[in-house]
Amino acid sequence: MLRYTSPLVLSSLLLLTSGEDVSTELGLDDECNAADSENCALNAAQLRASRLKQMRQLEAAADEIDQASGADACTSSWGNCLKTGCCASAGYTCFEKDHTYAQCRPDCEEGLHYDDDPKYRWTWSCIKITPDMAKKDGVHEVKDGAMTPGSEVDATRDKKSKSETAREEQEGKDDDDDDCDDEVVAFAEENLDRLAENFEEDVFMPILFKAIRAMLQQSSASWKHARSSIMAVAQVVEYLEDESWTNHCVDHVIPFMTNAHARVRYAAYWALSQACYDQSPDVQTTYHETLLPKILGGLEDSNIRVATCAASLFSALGEELDDDDIEPFMDPLLERLFKLLQSGESTALSENCLSGIAVVAEAAEEQFKPYYPKVMPMLKQVIVKCTHENQKALHGKAFECVSLIGRVVGKEIFQQDAGEVMAAILPMVKGGFAGDDPRREAFIEATGRIAQCLDKDFKPYVPDIIQSIFAMLAQTNEDDDDEDEEEKIRMSGIKTTLSEEKTEAMSLLETIIDAMHEDFCDFVPGVVQSMLPLNSQAMTAEMRKQNFGVWESLAISVRAAVDNNRMGLPVLQELCNEFLKSTIKSMMLEAQHPMNAKREGKYPSTLCTTLHVQASGISTVLRQVGQGAVGADTVKDLSGVISEMMKAMEVEATAEAEPGLFRRRGGPIVEEDSDGEEKEEDDEHYTEITPQSVRFALIDVVGALMRACPNEFAENGLSTMMALVASLVKGDRSAADRSLGFYLADEAVAIFGKKTVPFWNGFMNEAITGMQDACPIVRQYCASVIGNGSPCSVFSQVVPTACSTIHQVLQRHGERHRRRRAVKADAKQAALAIDSCIRALGQICQYHEQSMGSDAGTAWGLWLDHLPIKYNADASKAAHNQLVDMVMANHAYLTAPAQLPKVFKIMVETYKAKWSTGDLDKRLPDAAASIPP
Repeated sequence: MLRYTSPLVLSSLLLLTSGEDVSTELGLDDECNAADSENCALNAAQLRASRLKQMRQLEAAADEIDQASGADACTSSWGNCLKTGCCASAGYTCFEKDHTYAQCRPDCEEGLHYDDDPKYRWTWSCIKITPDMAKKDGVHEVKDGAMTPGSEVDATRDKKSKSETAREEQEGKDDDDDDCDDEVVAFAEENLDRLAENFEEDVFMPILFKAIRAMLQQSSASWKHARSSIMAVAQVVEYLEDESWTNHCVDHVIPFMTNAHARVRYAAYWALSQACYDQSPDVQTTYHETLLPKILGGLEDSNIRVATCAASLFSALGEELDDDDIEPFMDPLLERLFKLLQSGESTALSENCLSGIAVVAEAAEEQFKPYYPKVMPMLKQVIVKCTHENQKALHGKAFECVSLIGRVVGKEIFQQDAGEVMAAILPMVKGGFAGDDPRREAFIEATGRIAQCLDKDFKPYVPDIIQSIFAMLAQTNEDDDDEDEEEKIRMSGIKTTLSEEKTEAMSLLETIIDAMHEDFCDFVPGVVQSMLPLNSQAMTAEMRKQNFGVWESLAISVRAAVDNNRMGLPVLQELCNEFLKSTIKSMMLEAQHPMNAKREGKYPSTLCTTLHVQASGISTVLRQVGQGAVGADTVKDLSGVISEMMKAMEVEATAEAEPGLFRRRGGPIVEEDSDGEEKEEDDEHYTEITPQSVRFALIDVVGALMRACPNEFAENGLSTMMALVASLVKGDRSAADRSLGFYLADEAVAIFGKKTVPFWNGFMNEAITGMQDACPIVRQYCASVIGNGSPCSVFSQVVPTACSTIHQVLQRHGERHRRRRAVKADAKQAALAIDSCIRALGQICQYHEQSMGSDAGTAWGLWLDHLPIKYNADASKAAHNQLVDMVMANHAYLTAPAQLPKVFKIMVETYKAKWSTGDLDKRLPDAAASIPP
């Protein structure tokens, strides 16, 4: 297959030189009409045949170049070795700067070389050039050791008449200009796309650049060939994983940004924009210093399409930059963006200018405030003037830009203008948007940002906005009846236009509630009545999550209003009861729906996803309503329903015990990247939602219920749940059942403590032996049950057995655990279980130190030896805060001189580590300072 790659690449490159449609290239613009369409088709076929012949010639030319390259004499030190690929002096190697220049030098560091002349200071690729890679015609001439820029295509071949130049400058002012490329170009792009996707980049990319060099060196090469090479690079850059090849692509394109031909410049800016999106943030980090000055030039290009693409490149580049990167260029950037926006020469140009201004504002933050008085009147003018049908996208973009800038400058500066903007938004929102109106999403996002900025002062606009939201939520599909719509969603979870609109509407509603907090309480009754019917509708997983996001925000808002005496507790109780009744009913209907019946012994994945989202949503809302919101009858009914659902949601004996590492309590610490953002975990950490995932989520509902109404639950639900625990943890049950049983037992013991002692005979001995179970999830929750049971005085009876078991676990696995770097999911599961044992040991030591006698010191020492805890988020937070508490209380053993080096080492390792927290980081220095000298 490899032997066909070079011809395909060459063929595709040549096809990309189409540049304009076939009829234009044949000179048949005026002649080709319906009457002689047959002749046109014949001529087009002849042209394509001619192209194929040229492809074969190009391939032969590339081979000849390769064969002849070894005949040249090698280049002297510091000379341009682009033609030879070898160096005459020992210790010197030919290193490429870009496709236009290479140099014989002793070494080379990839990136900018600040000793280069500033005029020619751009990134070195530092790829080693060998004789078989060298090219015969240099693109730059070397004079006195400095590189002089030249054109990749002989300028004499691209001399244009004044009329051609005027046509190029005019090109793009009409937003309806047709694309100049024909279907042949699309065919070529598809070829390159497939090749890049299917071949290793170290195989494919050398072939591509070899073909590009051969094509550009032909005597017939024109601007079309230059543009073709750029389009080829843009087509393949998304598949690159090696940063050096990405840099090679970018370095190839950069010189074309100042090419004599407008189409080449346009292609260069477009290709670099594509590279910024496909290879973010590497391109931005490496090239922003090189690209920003060139973008400034592009914004002043006489061709409107090029200027538009330059603005688009800045948006793609600037999204990953911060204020330090943009600050040196901020004045000229904004000056040119403002000028182009005011000119209004094309809708596309104006849209990209708005995006660029927003990018600068978000990056500059406080530094943008001086520009506010100039830019805001311009933006309001755009809003007022953009009334034509073809300007809807620009209209929406203007609102989006206004809201982004308002959020940056803050409420004090933005409030008056925000009122004018909302006055413009409200009439359109009241009238509603067509499904294909590009402004809808922009208006929703802009309104949300303005609400976040104004917070409580957004209240005057809420009545009109939420009425529009209610109208969106009440929509039905006019083309399909409701049952067909629900069937589509229930069967496959697919998104529809209607479901996306409702999701967006609920997202805005949640944003407004969060922004106004308790001041939203006046609007709660209407929102509840609008939201309740949705709970009985089939929804996509995304829509359902957003639905529960609104209910969570409502719970927070009403709880705050109750706590501040702005609403009575009965309002919160009614909200909670209505929500629970509606959601539980929906869960039961989903579980009983014929389409969700078991097939071949398995539940449909859409059912598991739906039930998991619903259970998680109930847990979240219950955690927010707080105590007093759920009555005894509701507790009893809900406990019974969950118990029945647990029994109905059967799992096979061989089913995986893990519900998902990040779908349960005691999950791993979430790692962050250098910007403080959560890192994306491998796919194996986000396994498919299974019946086991649903069962764990149902137990989380029980846990949230226990915390929301502990007294009511102790009387009406605890015995039911403890009976379920006893049945699940028996030795003959599967690992999936036992892990679930101990998960429930752990939550009950942690919340109710000694109230669970009457039920201990059903699970406590099993928990002690379970710490050495074959299943790591069983081990983890058994250890957690032991630790959470230790504060009860009756636990002293099992202290020796529990400590002995933990000692055996740590002896067997502790040393490896200290050295391990758990990355894979199964390694993390094992690490979480060990961390739970370490946490449990600390709890036993704290509550039963006296009864342990002379063994207490050994136990404390074993605990210290295994700190810090680095994987289990809950155990880590609890154990390290326990250490701080006991050190500040001057605990005799922990603050003894012999132990202080260990204690200080643990504190130093924990301070600002990924397993620490902000509060812990504040406490650690205080704890260290409290230790007597």
